Order: sequence, then structure tokens, then C-alpha cells
Amino acid sequence: METVKSKISKHPQLKDQDPKRVLDKIRAQWRFRKLPSPDVTSLPELPSEEETLQERVQRGLEVENETLSEIIPPTLTSSVRGALSEFDLASLRTMFNDMVRKSFPIVKQRIKETLEKDPWGKDILKKVPLDTIVNRIKYERRVSRASK
Repeated sequence: METVKSKISKHPQLKDQDPKRVLDKIRAQWRFRKLPSPDVTSLPELPSEEETLQERVQRGLEVENETLSEIIPPTLTSSVRGALSEFDLASLRTMFNDMVRKSFPIVKQRIKETLEKDPWGKDILKKVPLDTIVNRIKYERRVSRASK
């Protein structure tokens, strides 16, 4: 700060300016100064030969054949939309009435234990993931609250 004060005191345009503002302006210019443009001679050379369409197709087929065994197929997920029948939904509403209507906490472990005690619940767990059932109970709670 002392250096800035001594330098601007001799400058005709800056002598009336606040030294702190001048210092901030100088720092900003240092921080955001433009980088020098790259030297054209230091750039790598572009390739001079061109690949024909036939060569590209051939290379693509070779790469495809080599990596075909390395490709992991996408995970197959069955759609759970419509997986629960009206009977299943009614049974879920009845079985988890306390969570839906009485606002008991929706606990995944408790839902799983309740379903595993019942033969129908075991079948549902085989047919539909537990997360889907939890989401359905949350949905039923929202619908129940909205209808009040």
C-alpha cells in the first residue's frame, strides 16, 4: 500500500484518487490479464493423408468384432407399471392402513417384515421390488391426505 501511495502521489491523473481503489484496480488487472496467444510454430502438424470411406468402414467393423465380447448389455428391467392388480392394491391399503391413514412412519424394514409374514406378501415381493411397494404406500398416503 505504501508503494502505491508513493507512486500515485507523483502521477498527475492518479494523485487525487484513493490508493486502496487504485491498488484494487491493479490487482484486478493482474488477475484477469489475457494469456499470450500460442505460437503458431509450436502447434502440432495436422495429418496429411485422408482415410477413405471404405477404410473407415473396415476399421469400424474390425473394432466392433474385437470389442463385441467386452460390451456389457444393458440391464433388463421389467416394467412395474401395472404389475399390481386392483386386488393387490386393495390388500396393500388394508395391510398398511396405519401408515397410509394414521401417518405412522413408512419404514422399509417394517414393510418387508410384514409382507414376509403373509403368503400373499411373499408373492408380491417376488413380483415387485420392495422400493416400488414403499413408493406405492407413500403415494397412497398422499392421495389419502389430499382427499381430506
